[in-house]
Amino acid sequence: MSVYLLRHAESLYNSDHKHDFDCGLTIQGIGQASAIKGLYDLVVVSPLRRALETLTHSDIRGPVETWYEVREIVCSRCDLIEGESFVVESEESILDRVEKFKQKLRQVLESHNKVLVVTHADFIWYLTSSVSQGERYGTWANNGEIVRLDI
Repeated sequence: MSVYLLRHAESLYNSDHKHDFDCGLTIQGIGQASAIKGLYDLVVVSPLRRALETLTHSDIRGPVETWYEVREIVCSRCDLIEGESFVVESEESILDRVEKFKQKLRQVLESHNKVLVVTHADFIWYLTSSVSQGERYGTWANNGEIVRLDI
């Protein structure tokens, strides 16, 4: 069983930090996405536009499911879908969402051998993190980067 995490390609917010709400990809981001290829038994994608557009512009193949659990950590207005209220997500809430994702993923892995998760940098960081001497450490992924998740 293999699980891969893909951070979405460069978004408008990544480019200028000025865009609110659910912004899409930059021209560079579309180019990054178009270089991503792969065949998967299941592709899980965040409901945020930048993740969905990364998938749309890529050559990633496989059945797609949108999962709320893999959306970005809410710490800025750009992490909101239109109509949502801005409330910074607590670390307790984030860790709870990570655990819910892991449980759902374990169930999926009973019938799928190769899964791709199109998500966000902070979610990947928390998902891969552990605590050592009171400090939390995780894996940082760049735009368009794929990292393997050890389960």
